[in-house]
Amino acid sequence: MGHQASCRGFECGHKRRTLPRSGYCAWREWLAQLMKNKASDQQLDEDISGYILTMKKKQQKCADPHVGNRIPLEIVFSIGAGKVPFPKDLKQGPELSPESRHHLETCESCRDDLRENLSLWYTKGMSSYRTSQAFGIVNASEGGDKTILRRNLSSGVALFKPDQNRKKGLVVVVTPEHYVHDSEEKTLEEFMQMR
Repeated sequence: MGHQASCRGFECGHKRRTLPRSGYCAWREWLAQLMKNKASDQQLDEDISGYILTMKKKQQKCADPHVGNRIPLEIVFSIGAGKVPFPKDLKQGPELSPESRHHLETCESCRDDLRENLSLWYTKGMSSYRTSQAFGIVNASEGGDKTILRRNLSSGVALFKPDQNRKKGLVVVVTPEHYVHDSEEKTLEEFMQMR
C-alpha cells in the first residue's frame, strides 16, 4: 500500500506522489532537502521512480523486505545525522544494526544491493551531512551568532564558522539567489582571501 506524499510545508508546486509506505517518512526528509536545493521536477520524478523501482525489485527477491528496505536508509541517515563518521574508503563495510547485519547474512539480494550501491549510499549520506551543516551555519548567522564571520563576495556572502582553535573552520557561500553551497573546511586566512 502506498502513502501519499505531498510537498506540504514547501511552496514548490510539485504534484502529489506515491511512495512505498516502508520508506516514506525517511525519504520525505531527503526529498525536502532536494526541494530546498531547487531540484527540478524531472530530477525529483527520476529519483522517486528509481527508488520505487529499486524497492519493487528488492521486494520480489528479498527474504524480508521490511528489514531489507531499511538498510540503505540506515546507512544514509546515520552518516547524514553525524552519528557515524565519514568512511575513509567508499568500499568499507557500513556500521549497521544487529538486525540489519543478520539480514545481510541470510539475504543474497540485499548483499548484492549493498555491493552495488554502497558507495552511492555513502555519498548521499555525506552530502546530506554537509548540506545540514551548511544550513546550520546559515541559520546560526541569521540568528545573530557573533562567532560566525561574514564576508561579501562577488558571488554572494561567505560565512566562516571557526573551530575551537579559531585557525580553521567551515565556510559556506550563499548566492544572491539564496542558493546555499555545502560547507568546506578552510583556514581563516583562506576565508579572508576569498573574493
